[in-house]
Amino acid sequence: MWDRADISSRSERRWVTIVGSPSATVSIMAEVSDDLRRLAVAVTERRRVLGLTRVEVKDRGGPADTTLARIEQPTATTSPPRPSTLRRLDVGLEWPEGTAAGLLAGVNADGPHSPIGSMNLSDALNFTTVSTPVDIIRELVRVSDAMLIELTDLGAAAPSAADLRRVIQKLTAVYATEVLERVGGPGVSIPPAIEVPFRPHLTSPLSDDQEIRREQLYRRWLAGARLTGQDQHYIPDFEARWRAKRRDIMLRSTF
Repeated sequence: MWDRADISSRSERRWVTIVGSPSATVSIMAEVSDDLRRLAVAVTERRRVLGLTRVEVKDRGGPADTTLARIEQPTATTSPPRPSTLRRLDVGLEWPEGTAAGLLAGVNADGPHSPIGSMNLSDALNFTTVSTPVDIIRELVRVSDAMLIELTDLGAAAPSAADLRRVIQKLTAVYATEVLERVGGPGVSIPPAIEVPFRPHLTSPLSDDQEIRREQLYRRWLAGARLTGQDQHYIPDFEARWRAKRRDIMLRSTF
């Protein structure tokens, strides 16, 4: 009986190695359908924009976190989501009704578009992310660094300083990802002026939290690191995410 599957990417195809014992290894080449890949990219990006974990999507009325994981990381044997699952995706990801089904069918392959019109107050205030000028982020980091130094010099309570440091690390990690998406990617050499200040976000130990670990690996991949072993299965999703981001940046620059 086969007990493990290692998946890596080569162009739009995946090499699936099924291992049953040290002496029995069979390799087959299979493809993930365009429909599943299109849905996976849209769902992953939407969840990232909303700043939600898979469990949080489930808590908002979406499918189970394990189901969401299969949707975001399809393999050659992944079956298309059922209509009920697609409806739950719309609810959990705050999409207009029918968006997930349309993405799977290729009807709205350019991405979901919300209707323009009036919104009630609760809907208007139901958001999880905001666009922030880079200058504000830099100023916040500068002031926080100064505060951390003062807290250390004054012998202030360690938990307060640790909490502040943890929040700032999250903020700078998001900033590092944004910059690396703009200057990095497959086959791109990162300038030292970019690599050096972001080195802590590229060399820190990988987290046990799968969401944090995924973001850490994404930044390393953007900076040119080669993913190995089980981490190689992220590559197709990372490529799709990076290309979608670059397209978005180019579209914004034309307006």
